[in-house]
Amino acid sequence: MNFQAFLNTLPIMGMGMLGIFVVMFVIYMLIGVLNKSGAAYEMFVKAKQVFVARKNKKEN
Repeated sequence: MNFQAFLNTLPIMGMGMLGIFVVMFVIYMLIGVLNKSGAAYEMFVKAKQVFVARKNKKEN
């Protein structure tokens, strides 16, 4: 194994890992904003109403 080549690839791996954490943080913040605005809860309630309505239609 070429140790120098390994050392040369570490910065590239570090940038990739940093990118993953940045994207995860952005998604985390967007979820937080949606929860604060109540939009996510309203969407959940509407989806649940549609699901229950479809289930009741199938039973009848």
